[in-house]
Amino acid sequence: MTSQGTPHGRFTRAVANGNLRGAEMAARELGRLSLDDALRLCLLLAEHDPARFDRAALRWLERYIAERLPPLAEIALAAMAFAEVRYGDRQTGAASLERLARRL
Repeated sequence: MTSQGTPHGRFTRAVANGNLRGAEMAARELGRLSLDDALRLCLLLAEHDPARFDRAALRWLERYIAERLPPLAEIALAAMAFAEVRYGDRQTGAASLERLARRL
């Protein structure tokens, strides 16, 4: 471990500081992000690199479906929340996604 901490600690700090490049570098070190961390990275992309956001959001939805097997209504809610993040109220969409991601 370096004086900078663990890769996950660096990832968390980078996300909290809105540092997309730092978050991506730490994510590469981690290898595979948890679903929650992948969502945080998606939301950071929405803010700092919208051109890459749609693809990241689709990958997150694919993982969400594969890992959680949610009902169709929750898949639709997640897709609508990503659209809200991109084209509407980012905070409202992000809050909806975070609630969905916390459900088991």
